[in-house]
Amino acid sequence: MISQEDKKTVLKLISEACKSGARKSKAAQLLGLTIRTLQRWSKNGLLDSRKGSRADPG
Repeated sequence: MISQEDKKTVLKLISEACKSGARKSKAAQLLGLTIRTLQRWSKNGLLDSRKGSRADPG
């Protein structure tokens, strides 16, 4: 799990990269993240709001 502080750092670095002309998706890919992950972090204030699996393990 990634800490809140690390998420803030990643979002800041990607923002700086985009201001310098990089594409957000490429910057995310270089860090091993998906663009969807960045969208979730930005929208939800860095909180992980995924619901988890609906499958019944039993």
